[in-house]
Amino acid sequence: MSRYKQTDENRGLDLRKKLVLFLLIFSLFQGIVIVDNAYQNMLAEDYQMFFGIKRINEDRVKIVLFGEEQVLNVGETYDEIHNYLNQLSNKTSIYIYKAKYGILKYFKKNKTFNGLEKI
Repeated sequence: MSRYKQTDENRGLDLRKKLVLFLLIFSLFQGIVIVDNAYQNMLAEDYQMFFGIKRINEDRVKIVLFGEEQVLNVGETYDEIHNYLNQLSNKTSIYIYKAKYGILKYFKKNKTFNGLEKI
């Protein structure tokens, strides 16, 4: 058997091993969530131990992870993300302008590519 065929078969085995490992880990977490929900229903409590998301009202969401509860204000979080993205786009446009200006300045100084000024 040639070396190429042997490495090709090894890649196929590695891919299968990774797929089986992913499926095992996924089924593990799925089983933990199912048992957590069954435990919650059995005790008739509105409390999740492993993972849970519950909307309190239109602006607030309660997230439970490993028994710890956190209340997240979705409206403020959305506004913060929106402001950050606007600042990021403004900064990138400034950097693009500076780069374009620097390139044009370099070519004007060297008197080459005169057609580049129309960009």
